[in-house]
Amino acid sequence: MKLIIAEDDANLINMISPYLKEKGYEVDWVPDGKELLKKIKSVRFDIIISDIHMPDMSGVEVLKNVRLMEEYKRTPFILWSGIAIEEGEKISKEYEKVRFMKKPFTVRQLEDFICELTRLEIIDSFSDSQQFKLEE
Repeated sequence: MKLIIAEDDANLINMISPYLKEKGYEVDWVPDGKELLKKIKSVRFDIIISDIHMPDMSGVEVLKNVRLMEEYKRTPFILWSGIAIEEGEKISKEYEKVRFMKKPFTVRQLEDFICELTRLEIIDSFSDSQQFKLEE
C-alpha cells in the first residue's frame, strides 16, 4: 500500500517512516502541500497524510484540492496537527474518509488510523461491487 505524507518536520518523518516501511507500507514524503499536489498527479497513492500547519498551503487546503481530483475523491486522508485541533476535528466530520490525529501520537496510533481507513475502503469497494438479493 502506497502512502504519501506532507509534513514540514523532517524529524517526525524520520521517526515514523521506518516503522511504516517495516509494516509493509511504501512511504513517500514531501515537505509541503504544493509538492504533494504535484506528486499525486504523477504517482497513484492509496492513502494521503498531511499536517495541517505547513508553509504555503495548509493541510485543509490540500484536502480540498485533492477532493477535486476525480481519482482521489474517496481516497483515505489523515490530517494531523498539534495546534489546529478544533479545525482538524471539524474537517474530519465534514469529509468522507478523513480522520484527524492530534500530535503527539504514537506510530501504533497512526497505523490504527491507516488500518481503520483502509478497512472502510475495502468494505466500500466490496459493497459497491456486490448486489445481494433476499430470498423469501
